[in-house]
Amino acid sequence: IFEKMGLINSRGQYSFAKDGLILRPEGACEADIEKFKFLLFLVDSMFSRNLPCEAPLYATVLSYGVHLGGLPKKISALMVSVAARFASDHDSVANKLIDEEPCKQSSCLTFGWEDLFLSYDKLRNQIEGPSSLPALRVRVSSREVPRVLKAEKNLSYRQRREV
Repeated sequence: IFEKMGLINSRGQYSFAKDGLILRPEGACEADIEKFKFLLFLVDSMFSRNLPCEAPLYATVLSYGVHLGGLPKKISALMVSVAARFASDHDSVANKLIDEEPCKQSSCLTFGWEDLFLSYDKLRNQIEGPSSLPALRVRVSSREVPRVLKAEKNLSYRQRREV
């Protein structure tokens, strides 16, 4: 709604979107998948306006993807790997332009995360790494670091298994 009016999303709108997600313990239904696609649409919209993804939205996408499992969890894991790549590239001066430009047509498989989610079965074997995925820039303030780390931990760290 706000995108069509030409307004830029605020943090209050992200918390509103997060509060609107009702997590069901029985697993993913069609409405849950639609909510996840909408969150991916928000991430793509931010990138198309050359704005970084805010930490609350990023953490919500990751948490919701883990909750749904299956393909949403896989897409969330890919988002973590891309965000980590862009964060490390942003630290070095030589690679700073990588963070500011979207991926080239030859190396990027899709235009956005929602497109990747919808056509993942066709593109599964063509994904070579974070450079072949859509870009993702995440802005995390010092107050939001614990929330983002909590959301990423289910996707980036290997969980221990008891023997």
